Amino acid sequence: MEIIHDFMDPGKSGLTAEGRPGFQDMMENWVKQRNDFHYILCLDVSRWGRFQDIDVSAQYSAECRKYGKDVIYTTLGKPREDDPLYPVYVQFERFRAAQYSRELSDKVSRGCVKIAQQGYWAGGKPRYGFRRLLLNETRQPVQILQPGERKSIQNQRVTLTPGEEREVAVVRRIFHEFTQGGRHEQTIAETEDGAQRSDRSDF
Repeated sequence: MEIIHDFMDPGKSGLTAEGRPGFQDMMENWVKQRNDFHYILCLDVSRWGRFQDIDVSAQYSAECRKYGKDVIYTTLGKPREDDPLYPVYVQFERFRAAQYSRELSDKVSRGCVKIAQQGYWAGGKPRYGFRRLLLNETRQPVQILQPGERKSIQNQRVTLTPGEEREVAVVRRIFHEFTQGGRHEQTIAETEDGAQRSDRSDF
């Protein structure tokens, strides 16, 4: 066989075909538009996609066959024409791929809950007025993490710490106005938005 093109979607979720430009390019511009190839080689069923609805995975494969291209999963090999069990293997692998994503999602969720229960930051962008503080293996402060920075050692942890004084002052003022001043959230938000626009115009 001669490989004429590679399609990749690094870092993209395989739960759907959306957001996968490589996969979309393959389907729209190669499968449907070109007739100079007959096979699509894919490492395994999970690389084709971990579609939660396994019928969606089968639908894309059927569409390829409609345009005269067969999807070959290299870990399973090219099917024999007289092998009635091959579709069963593929369907089972589709189920396994979807189940793996569901189990992984559940594990990640439970892991985040456990980290939060221990008092650490489970991930994501810190809220306004906070910064992420890196702790070493003895839970001593190491440094403030800048946007995009991540911990480099597995047993390090991240917690939140007050950020810039200006932001902290804004949070405290909003809290005071709500709890002590009795002002409605909408009123506070409109006042704060007006103050920010004034600051930008002055700048």
